[in-house]
Amino acid sequence: MHYTPHVDLAFNRGWLLCYMHGNGASMFLIMVHLHIYRGLYHASYRNPWEFVRYLGVVIFLLMIVRFWGARVIASLANAIPVVRDTIVTWLWGGFSVDTATLNRFFSLHHLLPFIFVGTSLLHLAGLHQYGSNNPLGAHSEMDKISFYPYLYVKDLVGRVASSIFFFPFGYFMPLMLSGIPIIEYLSKIWVDRYKSTNLTNGPSLLFA
Repeated sequence: MHYTPHVDLAFNRGWLLCYMHGNGASMFLIMVHLHIYRGLYHASYRNPWEFVRYLGVVIFLLMIVRFWGARVIASLANAIPVVRDTIVTWLWGGFSVDTATLNRFFSLHHLLPFIFVGTSLLHLAGLHQYGSNNPLGAHSEMDKISFYPYLYVKDLVGRVASSIFFFPFGYFMPLMLSGIPIIEYLSKIWVDRYKSTNLTNGPSLLFA
């Protein structure tokens, strides 16, 4: 099973992987927002964590580009006066979302994780250099604890809890986190996701 970035083949296979991938991205973005809120609450943006914060912002922007893809990038380009139509046409590779668009953004979606991994490693290196913040604001070398088993078990419990929360969405409510209202989801009104993309009729979210 593989993904083919073509308008006639991209949406006709791999429903389980598609929903797991989409819901996994949504869950991951939720976790990242919680991570950001934790950093703000503990004032982790202050000295000496500025470098860690800057890298976190870069990682977050890369995530947003990967998460929204063609829709957000085209919308941003559409806000540029005078040359908006030229830029959007150049990004799409035509006058609408077509095979060229899927190829370009699939390649971008595939290459960005390598940059994402590199910036994440630098983020962890900066955290290792300056230490992690905590609610008490203690930074003494004597107050540190070993990673194993304390933090290992804590992360393991978080992983199991997030998996329990994740799999029901992937199997039973796959469209709940797709940005659609719950009322429309329950009434089965929203059906654009099941329409194949072509030159004249495509998902309305791509052209919003």
